[in-house]
Amino acid sequence: MRIPSLQPTSTLIVTTIAVTLAAAALGWGYWQLARRVNANNLERREIELRIAGLEEERRNARNLASLLDERRLEVSRINRFFIDRDRPIAFIEDIERLAAATDNIVTIDIDEEQSDERNLGFQLTLEGSQVSILNYVRLFELAEYKIAGQELAFQKSAADAAQTTSAGRPAGRLLLTIRARAR
Repeated sequence: MRIPSLQPTSTLIVTTIAVTLAAAALGWGYWQLARRVNANNLERREIELRIAGLEEERRNARNLASLLDERRLEVSRINRFFIDRDRPIAFIEDIERLAAATDNIVTIDIDEEQSDERNLGFQLTLEGSQVSILNYVRLFELAEYKIAGQELAFQKSAADAAQTTSAGRPAGRLLLTIRARAR
């Protein structure tokens, strides 16, 4: 079988169409390839940025951890300024020990009106001699807790001449409303 011979112009047209189609196919393939390369480059840049952000966070976390390790004693000391909201027993026991050490009797009530999300309110009633109450107040001011006095009232007993403490001194009563910082 023999292929018929084409005219030179027909050959030129067929060759031109074939070359044009081949060039268009190559151009389309190149465009698809370039588009994928650009998309991959964008994705790679985003990943690199995320990695850089995570590395920065990791560096910051390491720095913070080393700072906390260095400052652990200071953080512990600062934490003692605050009362544990869920367990204020240690604070109450400290108040009771201080009263016993100064020869006073203390009654402690939680004051809901003075309490909020950052503070716990307490109403203290302290009974003892004027000297022992004054000693208690002086020592109470030195307590390591963050405490703010809200109200303070000192009352001498009704029959202060007849009533005395165990040491024979006139008795009195101190009413103290405080707000202690809680965590």
